[in-house]
Amino acid sequence: MRLIRLVFAVMAAVLIPVGAIAQTASAPFNLIGLKTESPVVIDGAGPAGFHSDGFQKVAVDFICVSFHNSDPRTATSFRVNFVYYDAMGMHVGGDFLDRSGTFSTDVRIKSYDERTRNANRENCVSMHYPKTGVSLVVYYVDHVDFADGTPWKATLSPIPETLPNYHPARTTPRPRPTFDPLATTTELAPVIQQTYPDCATAAGIAHARTPLFSGLADVPIDPQHNEFIWARTVPGTERDGKIGFAYSVCGDSPNDKSHESAALKLVSTRTGGVSPGVYRVYFPLLTVGRGCWSEVRLLAISLVLEPFANDVPQRVRSATAIASARVTIGSDGKPTDAVLSHDSGNEVLNQAVVKSALASRYWPEIVNGQAVPGTTEFPIVWSTKKTSSTIDVENPGDAKPIPPAVQDAPKGC
Repeated sequence: MRLIRLVFAVMAAVLIPVGAIAQTASAPFNLIGLKTESPVVIDGAGPAGFHSDGFQKVAVDFICVSFHNSDPRTATSFRVNFVYYDAMGMHVGGDFLDRSGTFSTDVRIKSYDERTRNANRENCVSMHYPKTGVSLVVYYVDHVDFADGTPWKATLSPIPETLPNYHPARTTPRPRPTFDPLATTTELAPVIQQTYPDCATAAGIAHARTPLFSGLADVPIDPQHNEFIWARTVPGTERDGKIGFAYSVCGDSPNDKSHESAALKLVSTRTGGVSPGVYRVYFPLLTVGRGCWSEVRLLAISLVLEPFANDVPQRVRSATAIASARVTIGSDGKPTDAVLSHDSGNEVLNQAVVKSALASRYWPEIVNGQAVPGTTEFPIVWSTKKTSSTIDVENPGDAKPIPPAVQDAPKGC
C-alpha cells in the first residue's frame, strides 16, 4: 500500500479543506481532512454546534461526521482520528471515533436525522480540550473492517509535533523575513500582578514573576515600570452594604504622575472589586526585533466569575464544560471585542468566558516587528470531580475553571 506522508509544511499539497463545512467566524477552530485513500469517505465534518450538512446545530463539545462507503464490500466498522493543534501549531492532543454498523456501498450517512433534525450521536466524538485550546483539527480515516473479514489500514508517517507554517485565519503561510536584531520598545497599558499585605512587605520584594514579551520570568522589580498601590478600607463609608476604600502610592515613586494616575485608576476600578492590601501594578514593555512575527498571546489573565451568582437552575450534563470566546485585540494589547465562539450549553458559563476574555490583557499580534490588531481564542474549561458527573452552576465551588495557558514568544522575537 502506498505510503501517505504527512508533509504539514506544505499543507496545500497534502491537506484538503472540507468543502462542505460552513467556515464562519463563530466556529471555534478550523478543520482539515487528510487524504488516506480510505474506502470509507468522510463527506464532511463539523465542530461543536456545526456540521457539514447545512448549519444544523448539534450538541456542543462534539465533532460530528457524515460519510459513505465507496468500496463494493460491505463495511462493518471504521475509525476516524482527530489530531488537535493549538494556535502556535503545536500538537496538543486528539480524540478518535470508532463507528460500527452495516455500511453498504454508496449509502450516505449524515451526521443528523433528516426527519427530526437531531444529531446522530453515533457519528460524533466528544472532544477533550487541552488547556491551550484548539485552533486546528486534522482528521482522517485510518482503519476499516469489512463483512468478509478483510481490513483496510492507512499507512502514515508519524504525526508531527509542530506545524511551523500553520497560521490560523490565513489561507496561505505568511513569509518569514530574516530576523533583524534592531528592536523597538513600547510601553503597554498597566496590569495588576501580585498582591501583598502591606507596603513594608512590598518594599522588601526584590524579584517577582513577571510577564515579559519573551515569556513569564522571575526578574528584578524595576521601579521605572512598577507601582505599588495601597488599598485600605475607610471606616464610616459603608454604602449599599459595601465599605469604601482609599487608594495611595506606597512610598516615593520615581515615576511621573501619569504612571501613578494610571495605576491608581486600574486598582480602584478593578473588575470584581478589591480587597485590602497592596497591589503591584506592572507596565509591560513590548520589545521586539524588526523581523519578529508573533500571534496574539495572553499577557495577564483575569477571571470574571460573578455570573455564578445568578440563580439559574441550569446544569451541564458532563464532568467537563468548555466555553470559548473569540477576542479582537488592538495594537496596544487591549481587547476591543469578544464574542462567544464555543457554546458550553450553559449561559452562565458562556457569560463568564466572554467577560473574562475582555478583562484579560494580551500581547498584540506582531507583523515584521510592528504591533497590529489581531484575534485569538480564549477558552475556559470547567471540570468537576463529582461522582454525579454534573456541574451545578448554582453551587459552582466544585467546578474549577482552567483558563488558557500563557505562551512564550516564538524564536526570533
